[in-house]
Amino acid sequence: MEPSLVVLEYVRALAWPIVAAVLGIVYRRDVRRVLARVTKVEALGTSLQFEAAIAELGLDTSIEPSPEPQPASPQFIEAATIQDAAAVLGAYEKGPVVVHLAAASDSEAKRLIDFMAGMVGGTTGAIDRIGRKSFTLTPPGSRSAPR
Repeated sequence: MEPSLVVLEYVRALAWPIVAAVLGIVYRRDVRRVLARVTKVEALGTSLQFEAAIAELGLDTSIEPSPEPQPASPQFIEAATIQDAAAVLGAYEKGPVVVHLAAASDSEAKRLIDFMAGMVGGTTGAIDRIGRKSFTLTPPGSRSAPR
């Protein structure tokens, strides 16, 4: 068998376990919360009850409501070149950011806007234009203070 076909078969065989493992890692907290509430499972004529095990282990199966995100004061950054992207990223990781590109040339501003759009899109955050060369970047799970 040709080596490329062998590699392709391995990729096909390993694709779903890798995807399942990645999803398990990403959503591990949610899966734990759901599994903590499961007390009985019925499938294929078999029934499993977990109440005794839950009580024996002393696990708390109640779900606490998520705290409402508090408005965060945005950080203000004046960016002029693509080298300022690291500062934008660092501020964005901490909360909302207002980025002013007034000192940037049009080509540098375009590069910075492309960077910010990719960064925000990759984290499911939000980007809003508030002026000709001014933008607010809001990370997921936070909301900026009222304007």
